Amino acid sequence: MRTLIALAACLLLASTAVAQQTEIKIAIFNLQKVVTESDVLKDAQAAIKKDFDPRKSSLEKENASLQKLAETLRSGKPTEQQRKDFMAKQQAYSKKTNEFVTDFQKAEMRVRSDVDRVILAAAETYARKKGYDLILDNAAAIYAGGLTDVTSDMLSETNAQWRSMKKK
Repeated sequence: MRTLIALAACLLLASTAVAQQTEIKIAIFNLQKVVTESDVLKDAQAAIKKDFDPRKSSLEKENASLQKLAETLRSGKPTEQQRKDFMAKQQAYSKKTNEFVTDFQKAEMRVRSDVDRVILAAAETYARKKGYDLILDNAAAIYAGGLTDVTSDMLSETNAQWRSMKKK
């Protein structure tokens, strides 16, 4: 999707430049590196860990308890009530596990959205400061000979944008 958007933007700018007989200033950067090394991702991962590790630990303990109970029931002759109680505990555990997975996935989606928002703001700011008309992810460029790689600058700008947004 990003590749298509980048390609469309490039074509639009190229056609505009031809019409205006001006030169387009284009840079590339390694989006994956900026994402993985950015403070916004590191902070988000720490927040997710803080929020979800206690739930994960609780679920792991509950699972161990269920495994132990299952072994106890298998080794003896459980009553009908013991089997029902075990089934109810398994269902409750399954429900909690599904809720955990759903909540975790939602948190990851929020992180992706936040990272995208910060990197987009950083790209816009950096492009204005340095006079670039277009900044592309190097993964979207089939050929990028002669283009300036601004990965380290984009990482710095992304981190600066994140610090600025955190203060608000």
